[in-house]
Amino acid sequence: QVTSLGGSAAFNSGLGALHANGSWMIGDFVNNATFPFGFARLPEGPEGRKSMFNGLADSIWVGTKHPAEAWQWVKYAASQECADKVGEFGVVFPAQQSAVDKALAAYEGKGLDVSAFTLQATEPDGTFLFPVTDNASQISAIMGPAMQSVMLGQAEAATALPAANEEVNAVFQ
Repeated sequence: QVTSLGGSAAFNSGLGALHANGSWMIGDFVNNATFPFGFARLPEGPEGRKSMFNGLADSIWVGTKHPAEAWQWVKYAASQECADKVGEFGVVFPAQQSAVDKALAAYEGKGLDVSAFTLQATEPDGTFLFPVTDNASQISAIMGPAMQSVMLGQAEAATALPAANEEVNAVFQ
């Protein structure tokens, strides 16, 4: 079930006590969790707390039959007006600070403490860029099940993760 529905579905239904995810999932938890929940800071490792930064791009498919309309949509999606609207509804944290402030107000209005995300994002060296690598799909196919088995209590991290690491390293041989 977890591989077909994902960790969020397992968490929201109460099958898991912990789910590592990002701020873009706040709405999913608000709308679907079957129990009270909260957000916690990441654990601190040898190099401190680090969170991968995941930006998005407004793009137009080269084969679209409606390039002019797509361009209008992309221009709107990149605008302050759109960012403010997204922020007002507390959908995600937009890129513009004034819209982030609106999102924070929206989350607060819903009784949500999202400081676990905002503190991490504003700390010096608190984020890093998504790694660009060859064989990303193979790595995901190895690491996804390994991480799920640990999170579901089916495997010990001390065993499962080094084994998965060996598999990932073998992909590059």
